[in-house]
Amino acid sequence: MPSRLLSALLLALFVGALLVSAPAHPFGAEARRYVRVAGWSPVPVPGGPEWEMGGVTVSRDGKKLVLAHRADPPIVDVEPRTGRITRSWGAAMLVWPHSLMLDGEGNLWVADAAVGSGGASGLNPPIPSAVAAGRGHQILKYSRDGRLLLTLGTAGQAGTDATHFNAPTAVAIGDHGDIFVSDGHGGTTNARVVVFDTHGRFLRTWGTRGAGPGQFGEPHSLVIDKRGRVIVADRTNGRLEVFDQQGRFLTEWKTFGLRPSGLALGPDDTIYVSSHDARTHEERITIGRADTGAVIEVIDGALEGIDGIAVDGRGTIYAVSATGHAVAKYERSK
Repeated sequence: MPSRLLSALLLALFVGALLVSAPAHPFGAEARRYVRVAGWSPVPVPGGPEWEMGGVTVSRDGKKLVLAHRADPPIVDVEPRTGRITRSWGAAMLVWPHSLMLDGEGNLWVADAAVGSGGASGLNPPIPSAVAAGRGHQILKYSRDGRLLLTLGTAGQAGTDATHFNAPTAVAIGDHGDIFVSDGHGGTTNARVVVFDTHGRFLRTWGTRGAGPGQFGEPHSLVIDKRGRVIVADRTNGRLEVFDQQGRFLTEWKTFGLRPSGLALGPDDTIYVSSHDARTHEERITIGRADTGAVIEVIDGALEGIDGIAVDGRGTIYAVSATGHAVAKYERSK
């Protein structure tokens, strides 16, 4: 056999072997490195409607884990290692908690979307005690010992101006203390980002409903990366949108799942994105680089109905499900 033909044959066999041995994975991501921690769950398995989970956050050192569920009392402190509930509090304070965030000082921020769902969605209605107390449509900041430190928005009232929200979904804090809020949970609610200074004074807002650059179908979560860029999960448009802090659109990424819902950032600016799509049975955590949007790992078959997500400084992932009434913990495989 001529040497040139032999070389071509060997090359073809080598490439074919690579294709056979290479793991097939969406977006060209690396093979899975995370595994779910078996038997770890702060909530009953299976959980009932009172365990419809509305948020999760964990401290950077991994020592404090907080969950929110849509029943009284809605705030649940958990021992992260064992999953044991240590305290529940906040009765009659939250109408429909949507997300949680622990800041660098250990204060807890809560986004109370207030819309509820119920009906065909299978989600709980607003918590009756908080509705009766006139709560909802607010961002609330609590100290380590549960004292209310700051409120944004007008309790129990939806609106579109500087002093009102309509179903706020998440909050993030910039390097200089500015407060960024994603405002709007679909339907006829808002579709914008609202910014306040560290004292809660209104600064600016951006976004309208739509699918174009800088518009939102549903701004479901947001984080701020090391460059100071604001990354928003535009869930119903199936993308992450990236802005500067003045609201200028920079880029969009459509490789983080069909319905990106929850966002979390690691200390190295790794971004973790949850996506749940009932139409295609997608239950996914996508891990990527916040600086470029490059996907580096995909966890398929994650928690059923996965929604909120959090990550500590070691990269341990916590995820919650509203429709699945569940909580999960993922660690890097040894």
